[in-house]
Amino acid sequence: MEAIEEKDKQLILTFANGAKKTADLVIGADCYGSVTRAHFLPGITPAYAGYVAYRGLIPENEMTDEEVAFFENKFSIYPYQHSHLLCYMVPGTKGELNKGQRLYNWVWYLNKPKFCSSKISAKQ
Repeated sequence: MEAIEEKDKQLILTFANGAKKTADLVIGADCYGSVTRAHFLPGITPAYAGYVAYRGLIPENEMTDEEVAFFENKFSIYPYQHSHLLCYMVPGTKGELNKGQRLYNWVWYLNKPKFCSSKISAKQ
């Protein structure tokens, strides 16, 4: 999506390929350079929060029975110095909820000072 226009209580979305779609509601999940945020909150820019997040999904059928039993039906959080890890089961890629077809979601938050490229010299 490249642009949003408001017209007659509807939203007109314009995409990179030239396609246009009309919507009553738009949910912005378009990351750091959000077109949605820029449209609805002009002048608001993201600021570094002091951490990075690594995330991934592991198919449940690739986990051992013991691992599944440990994580099943709970939200797990593992805090440690300058970091924490969240873990929980989510539906499979097509919405499957049956045992063996779900996914294990993990997110690792790691506190990191803001990276400044001006600190890198040409010799590096």
